[in-house]
Amino acid sequence: MKKILLATGSMMVATFSLSACGGGSGGGSPGSTPAQPPSKPDFYNGPATGNTTASPYSLELYRSRAYTLIGGTTAYLQGARGQNTTVALVDGGVTRSTANGIDFTGRIHPASADIVNGRITAFHEDDPSAGRDGNDHASAIASIISAARDGRNFVGVAPEALLLSLDADDGRYAPHYAPEDVATAIRYASDIGSTAINLSIGGSDFPEIGDAVRYASHVGQSVIVTSAGNDGDSFSFPAAYATGEIGNGRVLAVGSIDADLKLSDFSARPSNMNEAAYFIVAPGEGVPTVNANGEWVIASGTSFAAPFVSGAVAALKSKYSHLDPDQLIDIILTTARDLGEPGTDLTYGRGLLDLAAALQPVGKLSLAAGDGSRTLIENTQLSLGHAFGDALASTLSLNRAIALDGFGRGFAANLSHRIDRARFTGFLEQRLAGREEEIRKVGGMLGGGAFNLQAADRPDGTGHEAYLGERRAEQHDVSLSWTSDDTVVGRIEAGLNLSPSQRLLPSSGQSGLFAAAGDMVEPVAGLTESGRSLKVSGKRLAFALHQSDGDERGPGLAMQGRLELADGLNLTHSLLIEEGGGLGSSGDGAFAGFGSGATSQFLGFSASGEAAGWTFGADVTLGMTRMSGSDPRLSDWSTVTSSAFALHASRTGIAMEDDRFGFIFGQPLRVEGGSVDVTMPVAQNSDGSLAYRTDRATLSPTGRELRAEFVYERPVGEDAALTSFLLLRHQPDHIAGADDEAVAGVRLNMRW
Repeated sequence: MKKILLATGSMMVATFSLSACGGGSGGGSPGSTPAQPPSKPDFYNGPATGNTTASPYSLELYRSRAYTLIGGTTAYLQGARGQNTTVALVDGGVTRSTANGIDFTGRIHPASADIVNGRITAFHEDDPSAGRDGNDHASAIASIISAARDGRNFVGVAPEALLLSLDADDGRYAPHYAPEDVATAIRYASDIGSTAINLSIGGSDFPEIGDAVRYASHVGQSVIVTSAGNDGDSFSFPAAYATGEIGNGRVLAVGSIDADLKLSDFSARPSNMNEAAYFIVAPGEGVPTVNANGEWVIASGTSFAAPFVSGAVAALKSKYSHLDPDQLIDIILTTARDLGEPGTDLTYGRGLLDLAAALQPVGKLSLAAGDGSRTLIENTQLSLGHAFGDALASTLSLNRAIALDGFGRGFAANLSHRIDRARFTGFLEQRLAGREEEIRKVGGMLGGGAFNLQAADRPDGTGHEAYLGERRAEQHDVSLSWTSDDTVVGRIEAGLNLSPSQRLLPSSGQSGLFAAAGDMVEPVAGLTESGRSLKVSGKRLAFALHQSDGDERGPGLAMQGRLELADGLNLTHSLLIEEGGGLGSSGDGAFAGFGSGATSQFLGFSASGEAAGWTFGADVTLGMTRMSGSDPRLSDWSTVTSSAFALHASRTGIAMEDDRFGFIFGQPLRVEGGSVDVTMPVAQNSDGSLAYRTDRATLSPTGRELRAEFVYERPVGEDAALTSFLLLRHQPDHIAGADDEAVAGVRLNMRW
């Protein structure tokens, strides 16, 4: 008797019974009644009724429940529809359904063929008389793979894939196939370049088929998807080739689950962990399909689970065409939804096919550079100094950047979201912060001068931090300073861990109250960290040197000199060398070029005087920064220019003898000019290579912050003072679209 392979599934039409549609080792014999679908509702519970207003496309999707279960809807919406792929169906023919215009019109591969006694006879869908009549088993599987999204029936997993129909059924009775014909079909499908080869057939180990599978898995570029079998036991062949040298890691065995995500009683399952590693499950019980006449058929069997996986392979390949078969299989297995015992098990293998998860990143995302290097996205962060405002926000190469997952697939990675833009908090820090507690001081005379040692326990939550909803760990601040008596050169002062206002030369523009012009026009102090300071001051000349320890932004060096040109007229020059980044910025990962150091020079001019009881002042600062970073992603830096100014006035005795009033109007340090080439990958080509975009990005912000501050202080008795203040900010943080801000408050200071 001639050896045969049988189809692994059973089918039922709603209007009449079909004979010769049972199959597999556990299927029916010729003329037997087909296996009945489950009695309870499951993936499909009949055509939708009662909603005559729903669109055909909505109803079609409603009827595609099994398709939805494995993430097909997500794939469709993401454009992963099988376009430019071919799925080979080694089964019966589907020419009749094509001729009748059902679901596959225009998508039958022109190389489709009849295969009889090892001979290949091509047929074409535009010739209805060519090829043998359609096979219900084959048509049902084809509908799961690639039924069109046309408002009829339901939608296939890869509705835009080409179907290579290879009719290997000899047509004698219930679907069965001579091994030599199946082997010929497998080799032919591989040579055509099929993305997936669907084998919803099962039987004994035939050498011809083993050799053909070995050929396809070693020479071809196809994923071979097989139905595991319907014995409820171990794998049938060719599914059993999934492990070992024949399969070469490119054969998947697919089992069936029911509507409760339980393995179907009839479904084969792995007998060892090697088989479990290549075993995956999909809907295969009570699945809606379409037969060769376009009639609804409820089908059960691993035959109907396998095409879900074949369609998923095509959908995945259409989205990422550079993936090879090994990668496609790895992604399908890695992203499967775990069922049963955690991890790979002997019931569900790797789990339930999850196409939606397969289209998501697998592994850590990284950003590629033009030199071939990669940087992890999780390590990519840019903290921009306040002077930059919202610079880079509209840079297209950042907004459209793509990152690669562990399989080299590109995913959108808007790098603008990884830029932390500094916000102004100095005002609130000064006025809302709790006072340091348990301040301990020791001082005295030493070596011709005075020394001071101060230790303060900073509480773990200040008033300002509570306002922001933040907390920080308890800290202990210790500072040491020594100031000489007058010497030949003037006064000498040295210190460790001084506050920002003590590190360099004192601000020239003080209102006499909380408000200080130095907050805006003398940025160097705010851009340095704790460290060692040395200051020398004479009658008209002062010099300061500060070396930062680099707790946050890396070590840095600041030098500052001030020359008094005339009474009330001062010229200041500052040199700031930052090793962590320019103007208080820091960058890591893809933004490392922003954090590789910078050298800034600031030239400041201040003028002050008195008239009618008022003290007036004006300060202007101009800056020039050269960025040191060099990186394929950030290159060709231009000089960064910046500016700041402040006008201020104060007076005592406004309403009473000891009260004080002051105001400041100005602009904090703002980048006025500068640019850099930003080069980022923004698209992925079909071969997996990346397309890069380079933008000449401006480093200046869109807005210009103008700040006005008013402060009034008056004594309340002998041991208290009441201070009221108002801060107004236009285009805060140098952002053009930001709402104007106003902050007002009252503070009571008491001494006891």
